[in-house]
Amino acid sequence: MVKALEQRWNKTQRTDMPLTQVVEDYTSDLRIQRRSPKTISFYFRNLRSFLRWLKRHNYKGVLGDLTLTIAKRHTLYLEEEHRKYK
Repeated sequence: MVKALEQRWNKTQRTDMPLTQVVEDYTSDLRIQRRSPKTISFYFRNLRSFLRWLKRHNYKGVLGDLTLTIAKRHTLYLEEEHRKYK
């Protein structure tokens, strides 16, 4: 099964892959790995929050959107939001 998933991943045009699908695949993989429901929920909530942030900033929400610059912008956003509640 893992081999088939790897082959499918290698054939995928990643830049246009919707991040919602990536998140769904990732959470499924966590279930296969028998991660705790709390762990899966934690990752899912944080990834869903990131997807909402991308949408608010007019990104398409595809794998091709992920760059180091985007990661840094999102990290700054999280730091600023965290400071608001201190």
